[in-house]
Amino acid sequence: MGEGMDLKALEKNAWTSYFQDGLWEIVIGTILLASTLSCALESAGVEDMTRTAIYFPLIIVLPPLILMLGKWYITLPRLGFVKFGQRRELNHIKMFIGIAATMGVNLLMWGLASVYPGALREPYGLMLVTFDVLAIFCLIGYYMDYNGFYLIAVLVAAPYPLKYLLERQGSSAWYDIAGYGIPAAILVAIGLAALVRFIRKYDIPEETPDAG
Repeated sequence: MGEGMDLKALEKNAWTSYFQDGLWEIVIGTILLASTLSCALESAGVEDMTRTAIYFPLIIVLPPLILMLGKWYITLPRLGFVKFGQRRELNHIKMFIGIAATMGVNLLMWGLASVYPGALREPYGLMLVTFDVLAIFCLIGYYMDYNGFYLIAVLVAAPYPLKYLLERQGSSAWYDIAGYGIPAAILVAIGLAALVRFIRKYDIPEETPDAG
């Protein structure tokens, strides 16, 4: 019994080690920074087509590139590749089902709002979007077994109520920029600090020469 518990603890420690590199925080923070840039360009009077041409590569190409290159050149050389058990794969399936269900409910609510105009007027629409974002990232955190996603959930959801509260003070383009920029800066800073700690904590193993 004790040996089984030790194996589970070792497996969990190995699993969570792969999240200690801060790359997820950096990637999601980068997406929020792209939204900040889009708001800044809009306030500067840049045309929609130009903003779209800048914005979409930043959220579609750059984040996966950062994650893949970071894992390949920083994380895997230090931790190696580990094949985890079937339970982890099952959790991934449950996670995607949960996310799909959450998004399905969200689409249903917006569909009802299109039939009944005003049903999701502010702040109700804002509350739905905020809940949707929180639910998705909390599901990811739960099934991926990484508590860092709960903080990510709060910071990704923060722009919506933050912008709403700022806009109640008066209309300003800077409120959109601050709404996305503040959580983005916090996430990127947390991710970079974690990445530095990770690099210092885990050295790349030296290659041993073949015998003979």
